[in-house]
Amino acid sequence: MKKRITVLVITALFTSCISKQKTAENQVRPAPAWTQSKPVDPFYYHGIGVSTKLSNHANFDYKQIAKNNALNDLASEISVRVNASSLLSQIEINRHVSESFIANTTLTSTEELEGYELVDAYESETHYFVFYRLSREEHERRKALRREKALAAAADLLTTAEEFRNRKDGYQAYIMYIKSVEAIKEFWNEPLEFTYQGNRIFFGNHLISRIISFLNELQIQAPSGTVAATRGRPIDQELLEIIVVLNGIRQPSIPIRLTLTGGRVRNPNVKTNTSGAVYPDIGRIHSANPRERLTAVINVEAWTSEATSNFQIIQLMNQIRLRPFTLDILVQSPSFVVFSDERMFETKMNTSPLADVLKAEMIKDQFVIQPNGRDSDYIIHVDADVEDSGQINRMSSASLSFRIQIVDKEGQLIYNRLVKSIKGIHNDARGAALDAYNKAARLIQRELYLEIRRSFIE
Repeated sequence: MKKRITVLVITALFTSCISKQKTAENQVRPAPAWTQSKPVDPFYYHGIGVSTKLSNHANFDYKQIAKNNALNDLASEISVRVNASSLLSQIEINRHVSESFIANTTLTSTEELEGYELVDAYESETHYFVFYRLSREEHERRKALRREKALAAAADLLTTAEEFRNRKDGYQAYIMYIKSVEAIKEFWNEPLEFTYQGNRIFFGNHLISRIISFLNELQIQAPSGTVAATRGRPIDQELLEIIVVLNGIRQPSIPIRLTLTGGRVRNPNVKTNTSGAVYPDIGRIHSANPRERLTAVINVEAWTSEATSNFQIIQLMNQIRLRPFTLDILVQSPSFVVFSDERMFETKMNTSPLADVLKAEMIKDQFVIQPNGRDSDYIIHVDADVEDSGQINRMSSASLSFRIQIVDKEGQLIYNRLVKSIKGIHNDARGAALDAYNKAARLIQRELYLEIRRSFIE
C-alpha cells in the first residue's frame, strides 16, 4: 500500500512538471511571421486581425474583435471594380455614388463571406492575433452560384415588369423594374452575361436601358398649351391640369415633382389621381414677369423609394436624367380704376393728391391704371377731407382724415383703411390743409402702399 502511494505521488509530480513545461513553451513562443507581414499567395485571400487585450470594459471580448478585424481585412483583399459592360457603366454616375457602391459592396461581402478557414492564432501578453484565409477558387465558385441565382430572380422580375408595361400599367411596371435591379445589387459592377429570352446579353445593361426607355415613354402633357394668369389673382386649378400617359393611356399613381419660376407650388410632390392627372396649387402669381413656367418631372426618387428602401438603388436611379415638361403661364398685370373724392373744408378739390400718389406708386410696380371700371380687376376708392382746427401760436392748423378702399370685380372687399387726424400747419387755413395733404401723401408712399400692395398680391 505504501509503495502504491509513492508511485501515485511520483506520477502526479511528473504530470505537473510536463504541464508546467508546456505552459512555459507557450509563453515563450515567438510571434509568427504573419503577425508582422501578411503572406502573399496567388491561391488564397488572407485576412489578419489584431486586438489589444487591455480594456476596462467587463464585456470586452478581444478574441471576437480580432476575428472581426481579420474578416474585414480578408474582405478588403477582394477588390471591387466597375466593368465597362456592367450596369453601372450604363449610367453616368458621380464619384460619390461609385465610392458608395464599392464601400457597401465590400461591407456586404464581409457579411456574406463563406468558406474561409482559420490558419493560426497567436496571443501575447498584450495582444491577440488571428489569421484567416479563403481559397480564391472556392470564393469564385460560391459567388458564381449566388450570381446565377440572383440573375434568374432578376430575369423573372424583368419579365413581369415588361408584362405590366405591355398592359399599360406604368406604376407596377416601374416597381418590378426596381425589384429586378435590387435582385442583382451585389453584382452591379460585373458584366452579368446571361441568356434572357433566348438571347445572350449583358443583363445589367439591358435592364437599365429598358428602365430608361420606359421612363422616356411616359409622357407628361397638359390639355392647355399655355395658361393666362393675372398677377395677384388665384389661378383656377382646373386650368393647370397636367396628365401622365403611357402610349396614350392615362397613368394613375405616378409621382410628380412640380416647380414654378417666380413663385412656389404649395404641394410640390404629388401623385397623379385615378384619372392620371395632377392639379398644381400655385395660389397667386406674385411675379411681375410677363411669363412664368410651371415644370413637371417624374419624381424618380419618390417612385423608387416605394419599391425599395435600399439607398444605393435610390441614388443610382437618381442619376437618370429625364426631360421635364414645361407649361407656360402668361402673366398680365392686374388693372385698376381709381375713384377719388378729395375735399378741403367739405369742398371738392380740382386735384387729387392722394389718388395721384397712389397711382404713381402702382405704375412703378407695372400695374395698369384704367380710365373707367368696366373691365378693371379692382376698384379703388380714395375719400378725404380737411377740417379747420383753429389757431396754434398764431398759425392756422388743419386736420385731415382719409379712407382707402379696394374691392375686386366680384365686389369682395380687399382692403379698407381709415387714417385720422393728420395735422397741417401754415400761415393760412388753405396752406395748413395742403400741408396735411402733403403729409398724407408721404404716409401713403412710405408705409401704406406696401400694405395696399400686399392686400391684392399676397
